[in-house]
Amino acid sequence: MKTTPPFQVLAHRGDKAHAPENTIPAFEAGLACGAGGLELDVRLTRDGVALVHHDADFKRSAGDPRSLTETPFSECQALDVGARFSAAFAETRVPTLKEVLERFLPRAPIDIELKAPGTPVAVAGLLRAFPDAVRAHATVTSFDLGLLGEIRALDGEIKLGWLTTKEVLAPWAELERLGARTWAAHGPTLTAEACAEAHARGLTVRCWAIHDLEAARRIVALGADGCTYDDPAELLHALRSI
Repeated sequence: MKTTPPFQVLAHRGDKAHAPENTIPAFEAGLACGAGGLELDVRLTRDGVALVHHDADFKRSAGDPRSLTETPFSECQALDVGARFSAAFAETRVPTLKEVLERFLPRAPIDIELKAPGTPVAVAGLLRAFPDAVRAHATVTSFDLGLLGEIRALDGEIKLGWLTTKEVLAPWAELERLGARTWAAHGPTLTAEACAEAHARGLTVRCWAIHDLEAARRIVALGADGCTYDDPAELLHALRSI
């Protein structure tokens, strides 16, 4: 009898409910509580180093208004991105994507979101250093079809996923053109019909913008395959009763 794969909970920027987002402590915490994978964001420093960081600047994470694109890697590494979250995480640094990949692949699946120009070349280069069986655990995503098209042109084997906004309800043509197998759908607007269509096309449906258990229960009922979540332990506990 065919069984249904378990719903995949991806720790959104790590376990960001309990540790500073997009840091090694957050990723470790996410896996420690049982998350089925990690989600993270990538931007480049002024000198082209791929860092794991969501915002375009360091104002929210470190109280520094400089953008990543104007800050060299050496100065980025000096920033404390943990103290504003909690004194317990003081002196936490922004990790490089290389560091994160080497530490967590293939220990856990990783969704890598491209946030800015230049990231396709950097990410493709880093993933190319891993054996095929290892990098198969990484999926590169973005809202920007141009960035996804660029990384696809660089590497025909990288697993891709398109992050879509609430306006996109039928992404089939773009996903097929990219050779992407994951639809990272806007969870609150996902419908049962769209989810079924995605599965009929052999796609995985992974949702974003799921911020509470009610929203999570809804997409589980619709048939989604997984989602990103800020507090993976909370969702994993709730899934046992769904």
